[in-house]
Amino acid sequence: MTFEKLAKAAFARQGAAPTHSHDGASRLLLLLGRTPGGPALPGYKGRVLAAVQELENAQPAIVSRNVRNGVPQYPQLEYPWENPASQLVEWPAIHLPITQAARDPRQRLGPDLLKFAHALSSQFNALFP
Repeated sequence: MTFEKLAKAAFARQGAAPTHSHDGASRLLLLLGRTPGGPALPGYKGRVLAAVQELENAQPAIVSRNVRNGVPQYPQLEYPWENPASQLVEWPAIHLPITQAARDPRQRLGPDLLKFAHALSSQFNALFP
């Protein structure tokens, strides 16, 4: 949600209508790649960017849209889902791969995401005057 809100603010500062969808985070990352100083943010690299994309793809609204478009159901952040293979109910905190990676202290993904979010919010006014 942090990345979605920062995306809305960045697009508003550029005079674009704020997005009302949950795919603002990936649009923000694309914009950062073209913004002077954006790629220099701590954590602006493949693993963190891929994690932001995976988090966005797990948003319930994105999952619902994808299911309507024929994509098999994907685990989501906020709600349990039925695993089509086992027909068992699975939970985000236990079964969602991105949450497993983010809370694994050996992977350091959680701290790296927080570091990137902090750097982006701290330097937001300089990046998007």
